[in-house]
Amino acid sequence: RPVGRDPTLWNVETPVGTVQHYLDPAAPGRSEVHVTYFDDAGDELPIEEAEVVATGPDGADEPLEVRRLSAGHFVASAELGTGRWRFDFTGTAEDGALLPSCFEETI
Repeated sequence: RPVGRDPTLWNVETPVGTVQHYLDPAAPGRSEVHVTYFDDAGDELPIEEAEVVATGPDGADEPLEVRRLSAGHFVASAELGTGRWRFDFTGTAEDGALLPSCFEETI
């Protein structure tokens, strides 16, 4: 991404708040896929675990290794080629509720 330019934020509403996603950078090569969960008040929502699956332009699904950055913020590394990508997320809330979300971005 151009220097000084923020990534595109993708927000998805859930029954308990919002899930925010973004790529850093949204460019070919190594990228970080971020996901953060928020409650209805806008505070970070603690999540037990999160899963991320990347689907590349060829249609192949690749589960990504997820690392926790804070109680509700997770990141996964991905090697991105050019084309349309889809990222599917499943967060498990502390009460066991599943919070699915996704976004698509063209690289």
